Amino acid sequence: MTWPIQIIITAGFAWLILWVEHWFNWRLALRRDPPPILGYILGTLGWLIPLTILFSMWVKMPPDSPYAHLVALWSLVASGGMSVISAHFIDWIIQRMVQVPELEEINHLYKEQIDAQGTVDFNSRRASRPG
Repeated sequence: MTWPIQIIITAGFAWLILWVEHWFNWRLALRRDPPPILGYILGTLGWLIPLTILFSMWVKMPPDSPYAHLVALWSLVASGGMSVISAHFIDWIIQRMVQVPELEEINHLYKEQIDAQGTVDFNSRRASRPG
């Protein structure tokens, strides 16, 4: 297998590791909110461990390019960054999809109040919402 393919596969593994770390329920596992430093450590290890495995494979079969190690390093850094950005973007999309029905319900309640009273009481929204 050529070294660019090995880098792509390794970057894919790093991407998946970081996604799993992002959506893993750390609060349930730790029984408290995880400290931010833990996220930084695990995020760094998420791309550094696959890179280390790749480099250890290259000890026995070195790549034919003198820049392969540098390309691998920056490919995994970029892959890690893109995986985190994409995970946050997916979270943002999911949050918007959840908020739309909620906002439509609030809008409907306001319209009912305006039709009934001619004004909106913002505090009554909480009392009149089911749940």
